Amino acid sequence: MNRLRPLALFAALPLAAFGALGPDAISERLKEIEAYPAPNGWPLLCTTGAPVTVYEDYICPACGERTRWAAPANLTPSAILQRMEATAAQLRPQGLEVAVDPSPLCARCAGLPCEASLPDEAVVNATGERVRVTGHYRDVYITGRLAEGKAWISRRYVDASGAVTARRVNVRSAPSLDGDVLDMVDKGFKVEPLPASPEDPPEWLPIRFGGELVRKFPHGLLTLVSRVAGIAPKAGEAPAPAWIVQGVRTPYRPDDEALLLAFAKGARWVRLPIGMAEQPLKVHLPRLRTLLGADTARVIQ
Repeated sequence: MNRLRPLALFAALPLAAFGALGPDAISERLKEIEAYPAPNGWPLLCTTGAPVTVYEDYICPACGERTRWAAPANLTPSAILQRMEATAAQLRPQGLEVAVDPSPLCARCAGLPCEASLPDEAVVNATGERVRVTGHYRDVYITGRLAEGKAWISRRYVDASGAVTARRVNVRSAPSLDGDVLDMVDKGFKVEPLPASPEDPPEWLPIRFGGELVRKFPHGLLTLVSRVAGIAPKAGEAPAPAWIVQGVRTPYRPDDEALLLAFAKGARWVRLPIGMAEQPLKVHLPRLRTLLGADTARVIQ
């Protein structure tokens, strides 16, 4: 069912249509968003549940310190910086002065409280195998090891040229559905077939595989090996580079890209990365004012 929206008072226009983007033009644009007859008290959507946390190291280009961040996969330093830079590149042609400051990602330069560095490696107690620790979920550590060599894929999903013919086809560690899933390939992906062994079932195609086998271990099955170098911010700290918009520096929040792009396009509604439906841009005015330097009462960090 389509949701009926209030009739707009005027057509949405990109920022460039409003002339020079000085403080007065930005203030006028914010007033127009506030005047848009969207319902007040619109519910802000959120999700529940604990995401899988992954580890990512950030090496500071200024001091050389290695900071190990623990964050959801979509909020690692590299993922955030990639989205911020892409957003800035779209905003500059619209007339906004936008830059990205990554310095808060360095715990030493930012003066963040730190603790002993998170584990880098672990030993599987039962076998003595050394594995890399790549993330965790509640009481389970997620580890990875290189799995070079042979894997299997169902022949029904591979044509004569070695191209995969279906979406999301599993690559397994053994020629059966009981084999561990090593990877998932999509339609058009080319595999490299290997000679079949006499014991291989005819419905399974052996292929060359080089990648990372991801496994999960409860804490008690591993002995953790600490890092030799690097620091880790204390639990609760999140990677947050800073925006510099129109000369105003503001720490990053996950919804900022969507809000800034909607503002630049003259939109009245915005679809946030986490949420099931569009929301009126009006309900996010406090954050927009902060990002654009229109919140004069704020102490700029």
